[in-house]
Amino acid sequence: MNVETHAAARRELAVAANRLTLARPGYGARFREATRKALRDIGETPHSFPPDEDAPDGFEVRYVPLSKYSYRIVFAVLESTALVLAVAHDGREPRYWTERLPAPAPEPGEAKAPVT
Repeated sequence: MNVETHAAARRELAVAANRLTLARPGYGARFREATRKALRDIGETPHSFPPDEDAPDGFEVRYVPLSKYSYRIVFAVLESTALVLAVAHDGREPRYWTERLPAPAPEPGEAKAPVT
């Protein structure tokens, strides 16, 4: 499966790695490596990760816990793509990333909203 990362999630990754590096030299680099491995795993077996049971209706949202770092990678499983929505600290407000989900596709026979 193709893995894409939302721009805001890329920024969150950079900020988290920098914070971890400042707190403990080398820790940010290890965090980035753990994140790269998680992204590979998402691409290979996206359904092996726990679902977010409170995800908005119509979306399959899952997460990869990075427990050693108190972070998680939140992603949506779309048709042929896993979209990384957030690199979220475990203490952050849950589901702040919902605005990053793509607009739902119209149901068959349903008219698309006009573009203005």
